[in-house]
Amino acid sequence: MEAKPNLNSTVAVDLPEEVFIESTGRPSSTSSTSTKHKGDKCGKVIDILCDIHSGCQQKKANEEHWREKEEACREREEEHRSMEHFFEALEL
Repeated sequence: MEAKPNLNSTVAVDLPEEVFIESTGRPSSTSSTSTKHKGDKCGKVIDILCDIHSGCQQKKANEEHWREKEEACREREEEHRSMEHFFEALEL
């Protein structure tokens, strides 16, 4: 591998059974971990990473929601200013 580093992306190796993971999605909270060995550190790490990923997705959704609310508020403020200018012009 060190002699031909450009081949790293094409190497396929069978992993030992103790690191085997079935990745059909995150297991439900009532099922065992997604690894073959219950209580395996890999399963715990995967669960943590899934939680982090889920948290990031929720944060993005929340940020988008608040951006939309702020934009709607700015639009209402602009409409309010336009109406004020309109009524000021009528008073002149």
